[in-house]
Amino acid sequence: MKIAAVGKWHKYSSYFLHGVVEGAIQNGWSAMGVDYVDGGLELAKSALRSYKPDFIFCHMLFSDDGPKVQDKLKLLRGIKKYTGSKIFYQMGDPRIIPRHPECKVDDLIDAVLIAHQEHEQFSSYGVPIIYWPYGTLKMDFPKKKENRYEMLFCGSYPSESWLYQERTRFISAMVKTKMLKTLPEEGMSNTTFVTNELASIAGAFLNILGKHDINMFLSLRPFQFIGAGALSIQKYLKGIEKVFVDRKHHIVFDNFDVKEVLNLYKYFVVKHPEKGETIRREGWEYCQQNHPYQIRMKDVIDVFSGKRDRVRYLLEDYK
Repeated sequence: MKIAAVGKWHKYSSYFLHGVVEGAIQNGWSAMGVDYVDGGLELAKSALRSYKPDFIFCHMLFSDDGPKVQDKLKLLRGIKKYTGSKIFYQMGDPRIIPRHPECKVDDLIDAVLIAHQEHEQFSSYGVPIIYWPYGTLKMDFPKKKENRYEMLFCGSYPSESWLYQERTRFISAMVKTKMLKTLPEEGMSNTTFVTNELASIAGAFLNILGKHDINMFLSLRPFQFIGAGALSIQKYLKGIEKVFVDRKHHIVFDNFDVKEVLNLYKYFVVKHPEKGETIRREGWEYCQQNHPYQIRMKDVIDVFSGKRDRVRYLLEDYK
């Protein structure tokens, strides 16, 4: 089987795209990454026509980044006609209304892979909607070194986006305590693929998404950080208890309360580090065994092919 992962590779490499390629290879399939955002449509067209993938996993199809939406749609329609590829569009943000609901895509997209379970509006695309949560990249458990950081936040901060205003305010309050360091710093590249290394030199990671009230929108953060062997102190998300166990795989806090988070850090990192280390190890093992992209890729194709009812992701799926 041939898998193409199409999206933005060059200037901001996507965790989703890396997961697609890694999971395909782990299943014994062929995989290729194609950039149709920064790499140019003609180069993407040439690569896809030559490769003739069975499945194309794409994102940023309806994004204003790079070529115009209609030009990307035109490219993929031509590829589909030439190769017969099945095309999956991944929508990984918390948007509950499609960016371009007026676009007719039932002649192009074979399924929409969505990262939350409030997707009624996406029925306008006229194609199957599959809940496909992010997964965990393969990595070893990091050997703990002396902590260079007490607590880290890795991600967009500060942010002008409507999505991150509440998060920005809380992180600013945490930074003032001198207990939290934010990365990346100016001039530093994206930290997405160095989480494993950072986990070895940080006491804990503060994980906060932009939206917490959208059912099962876990984003990539829990899978990324817990799966990298980090001690994750996680703002509660709607439905997260169905996937991760508090005080076993990570540590959950309910409110934007600085004192609550500092007390959790002091308890699990300073006063009882052995408990924090146990959570790190159990969370890493759980993600690596149950949420790797090898399983995510196999499951989503089996769902599309009618061999499974849904992708596995619940705690009850692994009993």
